[in-house]
Amino acid sequence: MRSTTCYSDARANQTLDQTAAIVQRYGESTRQPLISFGVRPLEMSVYVLRFFFDPGSGICLWAGNDAARDKWDYPIDAQLLPIQEDTWRFANQLCSWYDTSVNWAYPPDPSPWGASEWTTFNTAAQGFLESLRNELGPDFEVVDESRTAIAA
Repeated sequence: MRSTTCYSDARANQTLDQTAAIVQRYGESTRQPLISFGVRPLEMSVYVLRFFFDPGSGICLWAGNDAARDKWDYPIDAQLLPIQEDTWRFANQLCSWYDTSVNWAYPPDPSPWGASEWTTFNTAAQGFLESLRNELGPDFEVVDESRTAIAA
């Protein structure tokens, strides 16, 4: 019997239990139609993207699993993702903006940004992340490694 996973992590255990019960009752041949009900084989894994900034790279999205790396490489050009043009352009703007947080004359020095600039940037980065997740949908998991989350 092949392992399965479902689109929603919250429903994963329930769906897997239901799938196992159906397959046990009706046989392995019933597994294929279950894909249309939100269950898919592990081979069709979701794309995992990592969200973080690397000064000077112009990239804020990175492959987080083999499926994403096979499709887009390790650094991911946001323009290649199935998202709106405004969203991928904003990703590029965020990267350029982040680059100004580095003292390029001597990068180990403290950032030239003050607290208010960091707060404004962090808010914009989290807004982008929310938009990105909404546009990409359930086939994508975007892991926030940006350290831009606003402290509660």
